[in-house]
Amino acid sequence: MNKAKYYFSTFILVLNGLFSQTISATPIDFLNNFYLGAYAGYSQFGVECLADTNLDDDGFAYQFLAGYRFLAFFAAEAGFVNPANYPYSGTGFSEGYDINGKLYSFYLAAKGIYPLQQAGIDLYALAGGMLTHSTVEITMDSNTIHSDTENSLDPLVGVGATFLLSKHVEAGIQYQYVPNVTVPDNRPSADLHMVSMGVIYKFT
Repeated sequence: MNKAKYYFSTFILVLNGLFSQTISATPIDFLNNFYLGAYAGYSQFGVECLADTNLDDDGFAYQFLAGYRFLAFFAAEAGFVNPANYPYSGTGFSEGYDINGKLYSFYLAAKGIYPLQQAGIDLYALAGGMLTHSTVEITMDSNTIHSDTENSLDPLVGVGATFLLSKHVEAGIQYQYVPNVTVPDNRPSADLHMVSMGVIYKFT
């Protein structure tokens, strides 16, 4: 058996074990592994525009997430992220024009967890993909004279920790990073950083 077949067979066996365990659970046990969360914090996203100008996303951001914890050390998670808008700043753009950018993202990730049960703390790392929809709009006297959109699918990584507050509620802190997000108008890609704190509700 070659290496490719070996790794593929191992992957299928792992998935089969996870899903057979899930399917064999009662409806109540199945629901117990779900969790929902909401986070808010700070995001940074910088895009080059014209000479001596930048579109800088640097401000309030938030996200909502839902996950399923298959095992004590593994979960799958999906979420919606809304980083701050990125308004025009700089000296290289004609006076009287305004340029603004907006973006929002959806992600799907695997979550590796290191539980510190006695302390009520879970340390974790995320790895997956994020689909980002971005829009740039140029206006003059409140009239739109140009707009463009772009979708970008990019890798996502993150680290964080959750702290048990009660049987159902955890507080969390996390950092997420998405490199080389493609933006409209053929501008150079930019990196997205987000640091946030939030609350997790577990159906356990």
